[in-house]
Amino acid sequence: MDIQSAVLNELFVLYPVIIPGWISPVRPVGIAAGGIPKSLYDGQPTGLECLVDPWTEVRSLTLAVDDSVYLYVNDGATPVASKTINPGEENRRIRLYVRHGEFQEGVNTLHYVVKNPSGNGSEKSRVLEVLYHLRAPGEPAPAGIRLQIPTVVRDQGVDAEQAAQGVVFGFDYTNRRAYDRIRLTLGTVPVDREVDPGEVGPGLPVITQTLFTDTFRKSGENPNTLVFYSVVDQLGNRNQSVDVPIDVHLDHVPSLQPPSVKEASGNNLNPVAAQDRLTAVLPADLRSTDLVSVTWTGPAGAPADGTYISLPRPISETGYEIPLPTSVIPFCLGKQATLTYNVTRGDTPIPSPSFPVNVQTLPLSELRMPMLKEASNNGEGPDLLLHQLTAQGQMWFPGFAFITVDQPVWLRLKGTRSNGDVYDNLLWQPPGAFINQGWVDKGFFEYAAPYADLKDLKDGTPLTMELKVGLGRSTNEAEAVSFQMRSYTVKAALDLEAPTVVQATVVVPGESATLNPLDVLRPPFFTIRVQYSPMLNSDEIKVFFDGKPGLGTPTIPADKGNASVGFVDFIVANQTIAANLSKPCIVRYEVARAGATTPSKNLQLAVQALPSSVLNLVSVPEATDGVIDARGDNRVLALHYAFMQPGQPFWIDLISRQDCNLRDGVAVSAAEFNAGQVVELIPKSYLLALSDGEKLDVEARVSLDGTGKKDLAVSFLIPQYRVKKGVSIIGDIAVAQNPREMVISPDGKRIYVVHISPFVGISVINTDTNKVIHTFPVAFYAYSLAIHPNGSRLYVSGQGTPHWDHNVYVFETTSYAHVQTIKMIETSNGVTLNSSGSHLYSSSEHNKFLYVYDTSSGQRMASIPAVGPAFSTMNPAKTRLYASGTNAVYVINVADNSVVSTIPVASSFSWAIAYSPHHSMGQRIYTTKPSLGTVTIIDAGINTVAKTLSGFSQPCGVAFNPVIERAYVAQSGSNELAIVNTATEEIIENIPGFKGPRGVVVTHDGAFAYVANESGSSISVVAL
Repeated sequence: MDIQSAVLNELFVLYPVIIPGWISPVRPVGIAAGGIPKSLYDGQPTGLECLVDPWTEVRSLTLAVDDSVYLYVNDGATPVASKTINPGEENRRIRLYVRHGEFQEGVNTLHYVVKNPSGNGSEKSRVLEVLYHLRAPGEPAPAGIRLQIPTVVRDQGVDAEQAAQGVVFGFDYTNRRAYDRIRLTLGTVPVDREVDPGEVGPGLPVITQTLFTDTFRKSGENPNTLVFYSVVDQLGNRNQSVDVPIDVHLDHVPSLQPPSVKEASGNNLNPVAAQDRLTAVLPADLRSTDLVSVTWTGPAGAPADGTYISLPRPISETGYEIPLPTSVIPFCLGKQATLTYNVTRGDTPIPSPSFPVNVQTLPLSELRMPMLKEASNNGEGPDLLLHQLTAQGQMWFPGFAFITVDQPVWLRLKGTRSNGDVYDNLLWQPPGAFINQGWVDKGFFEYAAPYADLKDLKDGTPLTMELKVGLGRSTNEAEAVSFQMRSYTVKAALDLEAPTVVQATVVVPGESATLNPLDVLRPPFFTIRVQYSPMLNSDEIKVFFDGKPGLGTPTIPADKGNASVGFVDFIVANQTIAANLSKPCIVRYEVARAGATTPSKNLQLAVQALPSSVLNLVSVPEATDGVIDARGDNRVLALHYAFMQPGQPFWIDLISRQDCNLRDGVAVSAAEFNAGQVVELIPKSYLLALSDGEKLDVEARVSLDGTGKKDLAVSFLIPQYRVKKGVSIIGDIAVAQNPREMVISPDGKRIYVVHISPFVGISVINTDTNKVIHTFPVAFYAYSLAIHPNGSRLYVSGQGTPHWDHNVYVFETTSYAHVQTIKMIETSNGVTLNSSGSHLYSSSEHNKFLYVYDTSSGQRMASIPAVGPAFSTMNPAKTRLYASGTNAVYVINVADNSVVSTIPVASSFSWAIAYSPHHSMGQRIYTTKPSLGTVTIIDAGINTVAKTLSGFSQPCGVAFNPVIERAYVAQSGSNELAIVNTATEEIIENIPGFKGPRGVVVTHDGAFAYVANESGSSISVVAL
């Protein structure tokens, strides 16, 4: 070849080498042009044969004589083979061989170079990339290729259950690569798979293949099924594991073991143990897919119901314990049954060995005795007392193990008739007597007793009841099961007369009597006498008093008979009579003798009511001539009554236009019982709420029957009264001169009066005695006062010219000691405290501010703008302060001392202001205007004037009754106390007799008002 031209070298490129027999293509795509199997390289003595064609890709040039061809592997510096062209070989294909050991694992390159003899020109072929595997998969075999088989499969082979679950085979071999092809051969059945690239890498688990039933079925049943696998990589290099034999036996059935009975002890079955459940137990080596049918075969001669065959079902559904019907047991009692089973694995059922079951007879304890229910001890006793027999008497028969409908029954009664003849009565026998569904469902059976036959039996003779049942439904009596025999001793009856009550009056002898309850008060019991003949000392006598449930039907202890006197007395507490007033009762008894109980005749006892003469016990002792003064303290008094005991519920109701439940069933206490009276205080607020002259009845009741029910209680006679309730002055309390303002203590026990005369001081009045108990002077001109919410301190304001003090002085209410002085900026009219007593509000008609002070430190906290505020009051919630000014009422938020509303009123000095506790007309505030003769009514809900009442004569102080809808206004001009109906907001009355009245306070119970007579040096007490 002319290879002198570089241009030609570029135009005429040499073909790559050719490798006969190589593998192409290979994966993954693009890794190499092809692959070299070990058989082409390692398996050839001369190595890998490579061919070089003597032309270029355009086939226009040939090799020249003496040209040399050199073969290179992986761009090595030294060629691995070469060839010089001899004459005549210019157009021939050249064969070159790659010797062993040149290729490495993975991708290798091959190319050749053509050189001319001078060596100054050469041409290089295209490079050929080839894939080579240094080691075959599983090399060295067989050590490098192992088949993994589960131990249980190696030891026990593969059965149907194992095949259904799947058998996992593992392929553990060396030199694992992607795209290896694995063929697992089970017998002659191949199973192929390819190795995924994701299954290759260090630390990955062995590759597995799971075979299931269909593959094992194709392989067939063979105790020596050979299993192996081979691996071939993508270059054709392969190896194979050794053969491993396994036993494939999907349809093979091993030798069957006999079944057993779970409830049996070995081969012996106590029928009681199988009464509720009978279970066949199968061997544990059966497969879950085996179809099994169990057969219970009754003894020879047993009817078809004594045999049972279950439907074939797989073990996976039934488990190894198969329930059998217990109904087969009665047919096998005392005999032998047989238990077997059939196994179907494939197409042919295989029988098991038989298991004999020796069914024992029912124990006698399971065959209970029948009975006559009217015999002693409800049929369980030893005696048949003829006097207790009734035409409605029943025989009772027990339920029993394995009871079923249609089992034949025999019943025989045997005894001696009263004339001495033999009594042998076969009451029941088949075909007319058999177990019915009711007997099965209830677990027992009752049937009418032969009353006439039994009444004719001879005293002192035995009577037997013999019951037999054909459990196996045989009508042959000899094959029936005999129950335990019941035996009674026949006894004649006692004839017992009715008892008597010693304190009662006989109406019809032996039948009825009446009892006056007053006859059992002293002593507090009554006597029931039982008398009959003959009475034995061994007789057990039980007395019954049948009255109202509870106390009216006491439990009376039984007592023994007294043969020497012929009677027995039973003492019963009189509370039984109290519980049955006006009620009919029954008194009776029973005599238990020799195991039999005989009832007596009944005594009809009528308990009379308490006479009215002993029920006139309730009164209001403070009333005079049937009139109750509502302004005083009044009580309801109930004196000792018949049958009085602690714990009895007691009710007192006051009946009028407005009823009052004064005592609602509160039990009589031990103290009340010992005192012999029940006392309840009538709330003064209730009486004051009634109208003057209104009728008032007092209804009292007491529960004597133990039920605690008001409607069943005994009622006392009802006293009737009328209520006296006129408003009037009932007295005057002399005090120092010029009393004006007052305040009542939180507990209502004290009234504190301020005197406006210089240095007179404060008077203290006891509201219980209406007397002055203390007067303490002050060194200033006292004007107004307020009391701490807990009653511990009194705050007194001063007012006057520069010669007098303008401060607020604080006094203890127990020692009356002066404990604090709060410095004021100006003279103070009214003072008011907040709900906790921590803040004091001081107002002055001569100033334009309302001042707020801290009562602990005495420091001023705020100055609230207001024109001429004289007095102030709080709402009930203590969240708002209302100050009466010259021409407005100021509403102040006590939380931040801000004015939240200004309510315009007529321009004039405002004396007093008060907040109404009643809301029939809404939230109301009353403030007085002395010079205008009016009372301004403010709606505190919307902060506006609701109404102005006129017609007053210099109205000053104002106070509300906390109980009734009334307000009281002191009129210094007319010396009267005006009464305002707050529900209608009208003046309804003016009470005269006062002397310059100014301040007004009302007691907390609304019963009295106290009015300060400034010109009379007194405090008037007004009954409201």
